[in-house]
Amino acid sequence: MKAAETVYGLHAVRVMLEHHPERVVAVRLLERRDDARVRRIEELARQHNRPVQRVDAHALKQMLGDVAHQGVVAEVMPMPAWTEDTLLEALSSAHAAPPLLLALDCVQDPHNLGACLRTADACGALAVVVPKDRAAQMTHTVRKVAAGAAETTSVMRRSSPD
Repeated sequence: MKAAETVYGLHAVRVMLEHHPERVVAVRLLERRDDARVRRIEELARQHNRPVQRVDAHALKQMLGDVAHQGVVAEVMPMPAWTEDTLLEALSSAHAAPPLLLALDCVQDPHNLGACLRTADACGALAVVVPKDRAAQMTHTVRKVAAGAAETTSVMRRSSPD
């Protein structure tokens, strides 16, 4: 079983709770933050019986370092990675003709990968294909920049051709 990953930011955590609440392990909210967006996230977490904890700024900084977390963090189970077989099966059963794939090569900056995921999600792409080598990996930064798209867009890591 894969270890939980961290997703942070208002939009990314809300998207997780709206679309994949079963993958959310726990939610942590900044104790002093009590605006409508944070209350909505807390409400969604409680509706789906996900643990919610209010924590101080120091605890969030220890957990994440100096990032723009917006006072909202979720521990989530990662979305299953697609294999080449998964991709072929999805392509053969796709109802849209033709399905859209985004194939990336040498995208090494996590900010760029996050932007590509956001764009793929906005365009309704079936999946994003990323090489295993010389490419950015899914990180906190990618998830933050993707603004929730990293949790709704399937990613297939492709082996480099021999």
